[in-house]
Amino acid sequence: MGGGARGFGRRDILRATSGAIVSSLVPSPVFAVPVILSPTLAERPCVNVKSFGVVGDGSTDDTELLQRLLRSLKAIYLPAGTYCVTQLIVPDGAVIRTDGVNTTIQQLAGQSSATPLIRIAGSNVVVGNFTCRGNIQTDSGEWMHGVQIVADDTTGNLTNVSLGEVVGKDIRGDVLLLAAAPEYTLSAICAKKVSGDNVFRNVVSICGTGADGGKIQIDRIEGERVGLYHLDVEPDVGTPVADVSIGIVHGRNVGIVAPAANVAVGAVEIDTLDLDPNYSSGSTPDYPHTELIRPHGLQLRNAASVKIGTMNARGFDGQAIRYVDSDLTSMELEVEYCKIEDCCRADIIHPAYILGAGSQAAIHVGRLDVAISRDAISAIMVADCCSVASVNALLAPNTRLLNSCPSAVVNNIEVTGSYGNLAINTSNATFSVAA
Repeated sequence: MGGGARGFGRRDILRATSGAIVSSLVPSPVFAVPVILSPTLAERPCVNVKSFGVVGDGSTDDTELLQRLLRSLKAIYLPAGTYCVTQLIVPDGAVIRTDGVNTTIQQLAGQSSATPLIRIAGSNVVVGNFTCRGNIQTDSGEWMHGVQIVADDTTGNLTNVSLGEVVGKDIRGDVLLLAAAPEYTLSAICAKKVSGDNVFRNVVSICGTGADGGKIQIDRIEGERVGLYHLDVEPDVGTPVADVSIGIVHGRNVGIVAPAANVAVGAVEIDTLDLDPNYSSGSTPDYPHTELIRPHGLQLRNAASVKIGTMNARGFDGQAIRYVDSDLTSMELEVEYCKIEDCCRADIIHPAYILGAGSQAAIHVGRLDVAISRDAISAIMVADCCSVASVNALLAPNTRLLNSCPSAVVNNIEVTGSYGNLAINTSNATFSVAA
């Protein structure tokens, strides 16, 4: 069809979907659909948008036609190409199939600040793998997100949204932002993989689910040239975050940081947390306020329950794990296996690899492998309540396992190096040396 097809009406759409257009569709790649979605939703026949005159050539403005197709058909197929839009609003019950990350949705330059490229505005939505591209050099502000899923007074509660792989490039905001305004709920949101290249803020931000929301699942998060966090769990819109499950985070910094106890972060589980400053540089242009974030690996604040399977952290100027300014009186961090190398390279105020939050936080580690080669490090861990089931440590002459850790329990200790005492300022601690 030529350019005249842009003037179609609803009757034309219905006629097209019942005839040859559907039967001649190019099949889209198969992508996994989580069990939270009904098979009928994921398997709906999708109309090839190019059959209606959508161009996808990287320069034509396809906004109006794509939006009308989505509203009318709810099930479309975007072949490989670059589709330029001001913003794409995905309605309730929509299905978008793609040719994987070869399908690119590009935001046209010149949009007002706080205009996300793709806004999921309904529940029961399926979107295949795709690339979203912004305009980091020319946009203003920091809220030009790649994909935004926010439950609020314009969308209502949102649930059952499935994203495939999302690749964000040149985004002046977050690649994926999830949030819920007060009195609204965000639940059952999943994504295969979210990655970023030249992202002004975060690869993934989770800023609220509501107390009754959650079930947020993301298989993998990674990125290069990231301005702030690779993963930022931060309920900054007045609603708590609950029930978040992440497979792998491969990046520089992670924050699980609520501003106050009344909007605390509930249960967060991460299978593998692999952090290293060398995995990512800053964005171009770089985010201007990073001095409190980048020195540290994992930062926690008002996080009730965080469970990590494997954590690797290396090469940080500050702590590998650091609690800050918490109001919540009961917090718990569990790490099954933790390996820390060469941290606190420039922190002379808190020279410890793991810094707790006084009596407010309990830190439990299954297996801890750590190597300290500099005398400037005072201890591996500073935490009022802590336990380590097994530790293998290389200590420098003036370093200890523990500093200010009353009633700590450390079992199966294997320590090498020219160290003095295993602990200082630590009363009623229990130690056992490996056989």
